[in-house]
Amino acid sequence: MAKRLGLTPAAMTHRIDRMAGEGLVTRDRDESNRVRVIVELTDEGRTKWLEAMQMATDFEEDLLQDLTPDERGALGEMLIRLLRRVEHAQPDAGGRLTDLD
Repeated sequence: MAKRLGLTPAAMTHRIDRMAGEGLVTRDRDESNRVRVIVELTDEGRTKWLEAMQMATDFEEDLLQDLTPDERGALGEMLIRLLRRVEHAQPDAGGRLTDLD
């Protein structure tokens, strides 16, 4: 998760610690691989995540309201090209575009 989010393992651990402390996630060791940790959203965590996604959607719609569908598509394509350049120049930034392919 840390690599996918562009964080150090310590930074990811800190974030998960805070979320666990707030009851948003549970964290358990993988019995078959003691190095791995299984992190799962609680019901409260899932509710908060859905609220955040709705806020992001509302913000995006507000931000892009003056663009036509074609302009939105062109903007999306340009942003993907810029992100690919970043990932090419910074190998540690990899993994963020795999869902876009």
